[in-house]
Amino acid sequence: MMDEKTGVALPLDFNQAAIQRQDVTIPLDTDVLAYIQAEFGDHSQDHIRDLLRFHMDTSQRRELDFQDCFDPGEMDAPPPGHPGPALS
Repeated sequence: MMDEKTGVALPLDFNQAAIQRQDVTIPLDTDVLAYIQAEFGDHSQDHIRDLLRFHMDTSQRRELDFQDCFDPGEMDAPPPGHPGPALS
C-alpha cells in the first residue's frame, strides 16, 4: 500500500481509513523539526504521524511476538563468576 500524497510504501496492515484523529501539540527539538520540514516539505505532518504509527505498531507487534517467550520467574542462575546478584 502506498501513501497517496508522498508515494511512500506503508506497512501491509496500515489502514488509514479506520483511524480517528485528534489534533495535539507536542514540543519538538528545533533541529528535528528543521530536518523533517527539509526532507518532507508540505507533508511533514503526515510523515511525523506515520513515523509514530510505525513505532507504535512495531512495538505492539514485538510485545505480542515475545509475550509467551520469557517468564522472569523462570530465569536461569547466572554463570559462575558473574558479577551480578545471585538469583534465588
